[in-house]
Formats: sequence, structure tokens, C-alpha cells
Amino acid sequence: VSGSPFIGRVQELAALTNSLPGGNESNGRFVALAGEAGIGKTRLLAAFADKASASGHCVLWSQMIEDPVAPPYLPWRLALRSAIRHSDTESLGCDLGAGATEVAEIVPELADRLGLDPRPDRPGAPAARYQLYDSVARYLLRAAARVPHVLLFDNLHSSDRSSLALLEYVCQQIPGNPLLIVAAYRDSELGRQHPLRDSLGRLGRGARFLRLSLNGLSRHEVAALMHARTDYPVPETLVRSVHRQSDGNPLFVTEVAAMLVQAGPVSRAGARGARFRVPDSLREVVMARLDKLPHEVSSMLGTAAVLGREFDQRTLGDLSGIESRRLMSLLEQAHDA
Repeated sequence: VSGSPFIGRVQELAALTNSLPGGNESNGRFVALAGEAGIGKTRLLAAFADKASASGHCVLWSQMIEDPVAPPYLPWRLALRSAIRHSDTESLGCDLGAGATEVAEIVPELADRLGLDPRPDRPGAPAARYQLYDSVARYLLRAAARVPHVLLFDNLHSSDRSSLALLEYVCQQIPGNPLLIVAAYRDSELGRQHPLRDSLGRLGRGARFLRLSLNGLSRHEVAALMHARTDYPVPETLVRSVHRQSDGNPLFVTEVAAMLVQAGPVSRAGARGARFRVPDSLREVVMARLDKLPHEVSSMLGTAAVLGREFDQRTLGDLSGIESRRLMSLLEQAHDA
């Protein structure tokens, strides 16, 4: 990620930088960073992490893997593991205090580091969960009191309910403390029953909540990104075509640029024409998303695609032979996905 060019996102990066713990006005904030796949959330987090580290903040990364069988609290295990790895044993013991054994339930290697006796498995009673959440929160606040902390959670939409519950608890404790939490997620993944939707709703009622939404790059930014990737001037006609068809999605743009590089000098000259095929890597992403939809919805979208990027409901109904009320239901399912 760090090797790719960072283009655009000036306002979003400034908003994150202004949220860094320091003065009283910027202490204790949760930032939700939303955007579709490939829109540049991870790249923005990486650029922000560099700025935060350069300004003396302790940055803890948690890049969640998208695995349905991932263990509970995995995002927190990754973040806390990073914190523990960069702490000396004396400071670590002081910051953890009496909660060391509880935190070790999430980060098992902590028991070896501090010589803790293993605790027998406890039932998931509310009192036990509260003790765990409180121990994690107290540890982070003590550590942040020494060095301001920034926690970065990537792919939060893949988190389990327990991790989200712990996030809510910690966010309740951070106002006025030098701790910033930034969580990136795909808003396109948040169906009506997704647990993250409820968590964000509750967190959004707090005064120290900030939501940032990443949209596509501008045409000027698309041109700059394609030039950085191809290392030669890209014709304006091609830039306009890529920007129009990609809505400025950086993943789409970089994949098209890579395809042009692989095509060679002769084909690059032909790229002055504004037509190009969607790269296979992107087709696989799109097909994987379509495979998750009910057959009736994907079939309806196939018909809609014949009409183009924009269409009206009546024309789609006439072409597909689907009754108006049913068609609206299918469109709503596609929109939610």
C-alpha cells in the first residue's frame, strides 16, 4: 500500500489530521470511514498513519481479514498485539494493572510475556464480558496518557458482534482522553440486518463522532493516477472515458492503467481511442458480488445493463416482463447489495 501513489483525499486527510489527539478540542474521537471496495480507504489510512507516527503518536493497526470463521475479538487481538509488541515489560505491566489477566483472554501471548497463570475458561456471562471490556479500555487509556494513541481498524464490516460491542464500550470511555479510533468499512456490505449498522447508529449519537465517506476521484485526479501508474501522458479522451465508466474508483483506474502498461507501446498509441475492456481482475470482483445475489435479482440487473447506466422503471418492466411492484422489490434488493 505504502508504495502506491497517494492522490486526492485532501479534505479527508485534513479531517483525520485535525482529529489527532493533542489539544482539548481533539481528544477522544471516533471516526467512521465509509466507502465501496477499491475506493481507497486502506490507502488513506496508510497515509494518515504516516502523518500520525511522524507527529509522535502511537499508531496501532488492525487490518481485519475477511473470514467468516475468524475467532471472536480478532480485530482487537491484532490491535492489542501491536501495542504489546511495542511496549517494554515494565510499562506494559503498569498500563495493564489488575486487568492483565482479562486482556490476556484476547491476546494469549500476553500471559507468557508477563508470566501470568492461565485462567480457566469462563462462561460468557455479562459480568465477565464487562470485566473484559473494562480492562481493555483502562489499558488503552493508561497507555494513551503516556503517549497519544491512534487505533486504525480496517474492514470493520467483517467484525463479529463481540468486537463491535467492545468497540462501543471503549468509545464511551474515550472523550477527553488522547485516544483516536478510526474504523474503515464498506458501506455497500451493510445490509439491513448487519450488526455494524446498529453499532454505528449508537456511536453516531455521541458528540465525538465523525463520519467520512469516500467518493470517486475527480477527472483531474484520475489523470494524475493514470500518469503515475503508466509513466507516460494519458490522452484526455481516455481519461474522460475511464473517469465516466469507473466513477473515479481508484481500483478500477489502477487496473486499467496496469492493462495499458502490459499492452505495450503499440497498443498504448491505440489507447487514444476512448474504448477499452474491463480488466479481468475487476470482472472477477464484479462477478463475485453478483454471485451473492438471488438469481432473480442478477437476471433483472442483466436486463437493466442492456438499457445502460441509467434507465427508468417502466422501460425496465416492459423489457423484463416483471410486474411493477415486484420489480421495485428486486431493485431495492439490488440497491441494498
